[in-house]
Amino acid sequence: MQCVGPAVVMLQVVPLCTAQTAQSNQKAMCRLLRPRLRWVKSVGEMNLMRSSATVAADAMQRCIQLSHTGVHERFLATEFEYQVKLAGASRLAYPVVAGGGPDACTIHYSRNDKQVGGQEGDWRQL
Repeated sequence: MQCVGPAVVMLQVVPLCTAQTAQSNQKAMCRLLRPRLRWVKSVGEMNLMRSSATVAADAMQRCIQLSHTGVHERFLATEFEYQVKLAGASRLAYPVVAGGGPDACTIHYSRNDKQVGGQEGDWRQL
């Protein structure tokens, strides 16, 4: 069966959940099925994900153009957020990580408070 949206899946799941006699079994069954439901995307959800990826890629391209030795990490982080919101986003899904030099290798680096030094070609993370 082809799924056209979350509502179709929910119609199939609810009878499985309500078929259980005990409420605890019902909750356990729903807890097991919920992660599988997250994999099912409607056409609208897929379009939103594509749009979001395009907006983020465009903002990233802008930051790449502005990235050079001496630029501040906070400037790149702010520019990324500005470009995403300028394109219509109401908020970011996660905090911006902008690091240069040794900080570019730090996963989840979030200080964004240094000037990117070094030489052209040094690593920058965004």
